[in-house]
Amino acid sequence: MKFNEKYDVFWLIGGGIGNIIESLYSIEYCLMQNLKVGILIESCPESFYKYIKLCYGHIIINLEDLKTINFKTRVLIHSWLFLSEHKIDYDSYFYINPDSIATQYNSETEMYLSVVKALFPSDYYSNTLKLLLEEKPQKIIKSEIVNKFVLYPGCSANDPSRRWPHYLTLIKMLGENNSIIIGGKDDLDFSMSYVYPNLISKIMPQQVLNRKNFWSICKKLGFLKKHSHLNAINQNLYSYFDYFSWREMCYIFKNSIGFVGNDGGLSHFAAASGSKGVVIFGPTSSNKSRPFNKNMVTLSLNYDCQPCLFMKKSIFLYKSVGFINCPYNVKCMNNIGANEIIDKLYEQLNYKTV
Repeated sequence: MKFNEKYDVFWLIGGGIGNIIESLYSIEYCLMQNLKVGILIESCPESFYKYIKLCYGHIIINLEDLKTINFKTRVLIHSWLFLSEHKIDYDSYFYINPDSIATQYNSETEMYLSVVKALFPSDYYSNTLKLLLEEKPQKIIKSEIVNKFVLYPGCSANDPSRRWPHYLTLIKMLGENNSIIIGGKDDLDFSMSYVYPNLISKIMPQQVLNRKNFWSICKKLGFLKKHSHLNAINQNLYSYFDYFSWREMCYIFKNSIGFVGNDGGLSHFAAASGSKGVVIFGPTSSNKSRPFNKNMVTLSLNYDCQPCLFMKKSIFLYKSVGFINCPYNVKCMNNIGANEIIDKLYEQLNYKTV
């Protein structure tokens, strides 16, 4: 027997932590209008899924529920990364696809918001997520890590070209005792963080560089160069990988002096929690994924080949997943200096550079 469930707005969200956070702004907007909201999440780390369910409660729908409940909604909003097929009855359907054309005008977060604001007009606005839960346990008090600069040097192990390689220099400039480093186990996985040397990039066509088999052979032969192998960063006095819960990290981000991070889930989470700081963009699109919190700004060198996420330069140059195929040695990240980060960060914090 199937039970019927009727919603005002129902979201299909996929693609990881960052994409989920980008949609949560519009979800909170609808909740503030007392609308009945449902969310079906796919491709999310289990720990973050449990945290989101803790924050948002019964509106998070389990995949198993689809077998016993007939879902109906006035409005169905479909994330561009949600690939599964599920039967949901709807009156109106919206598909959010943040490609290179659409993101000239709106970020992914703003796309979701534009739909619900048009359907359900209201003056409600918040540049952070109000329903995120935080916690200040004893281990944070004992660690004396609040009111420091928080750095996020990682990203998904399968997307290593997003990593900025100069965090050790940045830590020296900010002061080791003034900085903490946060991440997960995946952020210390450097197995895919290798790039083609200049010689191979010049003599081999891009079609060959795009092939993972060719990249793997070059790696086995020792021909590749390391990209952002920050092994020493987890030996820092204030380095915490896979140590804090999401509630604890929310508290840390809210009470930080400033934040610097790569384009990744924790940077989105820091912005949504209320941090001020800088998010570094290279191969991915700052137009698409820029933080909705205006206190968190982006830094990008804006080369002609950026962002390769959208194949901007040619059909043969694209951002790979699982290895780095860049013919320019990820210059969009390597060529950003620590001084540029400091200047941008201090500008946000109204500091004066020394």
